[in-house]
Amino acid sequence: MGLSSFPSPAEGKESPYFTPKIDHGGIMFTKPNNLLYEHGDVDYMDYVHSSSLNRQLLDKLVEGVGLDLPIKFLYKKQKFSLLEGLVIIRSNVDIAMLLKDRNGATQVDIHLVPHLRAYELEWDWSIPIPLRPPSPDNSNVRNGLVIINPEIGEELPMLDPSKL
Repeated sequence: MGLSSFPSPAEGKESPYFTPKIDHGGIMFTKPNNLLYEHGDVDYMDYVHSSSLNRQLLDKLVEGVGLDLPIKFLYKKQKFSLLEGLVIIRSNVDIAMLLKDRNGATQVDIHLVPHLRAYELEWDWSIPIPLRPPSPDNSNVRNGLVIINPEIGEELPMLDPSKL
């Protein structure tokens, strides 16, 4: 099938065709006053007609980039930062909102983020909690309690609630 067999799309806001930009495999984390998504891959799904975009097509796209379902679809609204403009795509109703917000844009940003499972672990009260007297040179100590990251064995800095 040659390019001549594709219909000639209208230009600008009248065009029903657009390109979903799919960000996947990265890490989403917060930075002061913003949300960042880094270290991922980007795939593009060109020449998508607005009437053909639905949740089933997004599920097929996930399999196409080599990820497993279930996965969370996050859409970034046009002219918004990640922090302010992320919307979870749960159903075709959310996709209709995405298409309305597109407002003629030729590209929309969709982030694929794996569902995170939270496990509740039992607390072992027999393990001693390291206590140190507070001192001016040790700002990590609050009320004699030291928080240690068990993965790297280093003290975690304590946040000052008055500065939040």
